[in-house]
Amino acid sequence: MLAFGLMGYGLDRRWDAAALTAAIGIAVYLPIDYLSAIVAARAAPGWRLPIENVYRAYYH
Repeated sequence: MLAFGLMGYGLDRRWDAAALTAAIGIAVYLPIDYLSAIVAARAAPGWRLPIENVYRAYYH
């Protein structure tokens, strides 16, 4: 999506802002989604993440 938006920006297309906004949205959403999955999985039986603090520090 980022490459598509940058291509549109370079070619001065009208849809470039929409594509770049979507790329930023994806970049913000995915780390939040991954971290919430790690936090939610704590209570699951059999779940053990050896170094959970590394993931938490990365996403804060």
